[in-house]
Amino acid sequence: MVGEHELRPDELELLAEACRMLDLLEGLRAVVAEEGPLRDGRAHPATVEQRLTREQLRKTLAQLAIPGPAGGR
Repeated sequence: MVGEHELRPDELELLAEACRMLDLLEGLRAVVAEEGPLRDGRAHPATVEQRLTREQLRKTLAQLAIPGPAGGR
């Protein structure tokens, strides 16, 4: 991706943060897979954190505003 687009330093930091969020999501998925989506009849904290992290990831990627393959977003 970096080779296809010239990113400013602030955009590179956003991209790095998005990568960190993806790593976090992978770890949270592993916890939920091992422990299950519920704890004491309620949503497992890792399930809740997944939802919040996915929303933040969506916002972070939207800030990059990198056009798709057809020139759209």
